[in-house]
Parts: sequence; C-alpha cells; structure tokens
Amino acid sequence: MKLYKTALSIIFLLILLSVLYFQKRKYQSEISNMISVERLEEAQSIFEKKLKNDNFREFLQFSNSNLEIDRKSVLKHQSSFLTFSDLLETEYKLFFNFSDINCTTCINQEVKNIKLFSDSVGVDRIVLLANYRNERALTIFKRMNGLKNKIYNLDSSTLGLPIENYNLPFYFIANESGIAKHVFVPEKERADLSRKYYQSMISKMD
Repeated sequence: MKLYKTALSIIFLLILLSVLYFQKRKYQSEISNMISVERLEEAQSIFEKKLKNDNFREFLQFSNSNLEIDRKSVLKHQSSFLTFSDLLETEYKLFFNFSDINCTTCINQEVKNIKLFSDSVGVDRIVLLANYRNERALTIFKRMNGLKNKIYNLDSSTLGLPIENYNLPFYFIANESGIAKHVFVPEKERADLSRKYYQSMISKMD
C-alpha cells in the first residue's frame, strides 16, 4: 500500500512538472511572437541612433559656444542693409538662426515657443536670423506666423560659426562682446528641451 502511494506521488509530480514545462514553453513562444528578434534589433538601432544624435547635438552646442561672431556679417531688413554688430547692445539678446531648407515642422514649433517667450523678455530681446533665398517668402513667413520680432535675412552671408555648416536651426545669446554664448540646437521630438532652454536664458539675459 505504501509503495502504491509513493508511486502515485511520483506520477503526480512528473505530471505537474510536465505541465509546468509546457506552460513555460508556451509562454516563451508567446513572448517570442509578441517581440520578434527583428523588433528588438529595430528598437536597439533606434536607441543607438538617438544616443548618437544627442551626443552630436551636445558636441555642436559645446564646440560653438564662446566663439566670436563675424561682426561684419551683412544682414538685410526689408530694403535696408546693416551688419551684425549693429544688432549688438549692452544687454544680451537671444538669436534664433534658421533657413528655408530646415524642417518646416521644427521651425513652426520654435516660432510658437518664441512668441510665448517674447512675453517674458520682450520682442526686442529676441531676434530671428533667417537664411532665405527668396525675400518675399520670408515676408510671408513673418506675416503668417504673426511675429512681432525683428527678422533679418542673412541670405548668402554667414555668422562665421562652424555650426552653420550643418544646416540646423540653432539659438545663442550675445551682447556687445560679439561672443556667441549658450548655443542650443532644438529637437522636433523634444519640445520640452526648448522650453527649458528659454527658462534658463531668462536669468542669463537679466
């Protein structure tokens, strides 16, 4: 009788272990179907690209900050011409540099933020530096966005900063010293970074 009970116990354990084993295999199979190797590799690739992009942005921001701007850069405002040095004053101004070949969504997003930030520091303290091949297109851009800030067209001129070679929109602050400080490259997918940048610049521009 005792031997019979022992045999039943062993059989029961074997059945239980078998059930647990097959349930585990089924669960692993379901997980495998839910997240394929290709999906995992794709996620890893996206993560690596994002990390590379973040590192590149940080490099551009760091390497272009505290560089002297070409004061002789020619700017056009409506039908008048002036140089960048004419815009510099004792107080810091925030400059946003962009071109007509930059991502339209990115620029529109930054324009909205600039209009909000202008309420904090004043429209005269934020200047847009555009690089538009068509002057009329720039006029339409300003009117459609309801911008009160001054917009100057660099056209074929440059500020003499290395970052301009990458065709990316960027910010910096500058005063009469002519040194670009706190260079920042906005990112379309992370609008919160721009807002944080604006907030940090308020104290820098006081």
